[in-house]
Amino acid sequence: MLLSVVFNLGMLGYFKYGGFLLESFQALAATFGIDYTPPAWNIVLPIGISFYTFVTMSYHARRVPASRTPGKSFLDFALFVTYFPHLVAGPILRPTDLLPQFERESRPTRSSFGGA
Repeated sequence: MLLSVVFNLGMLGYFKYGGFLLESFQALAATFGIDYTPPAWNIVLPIGISFYTFVTMSYHARRVPASRTPGKSFLDFALFVTYFPHLVAGPILRPTDLLPQFERESRPTRSSFGGA
């Protein structure tokens, strides 16, 4: 869990704040008379990186009852983190709200599509 949180926060920091930190370091070096010109920061920010980071941290939060683990497999974890309809709509869910729905088998019916 700690490795996952550190990795995800590290990636978020790198992509979102790396350019700012590089510019700040350049300004700090200039105050000491050092002419430092960093390489161009041409990093593309991945779509939804903040969302994925905080959803992953939500998965590892200790709000899950002790009698039930958040997910039984890596597939549960991956499905929870990348659940697309929720990614578009927000807000961040707790695993206890979504994972039980993955465990129930359901089949599409005509009525589930709004038909008669």
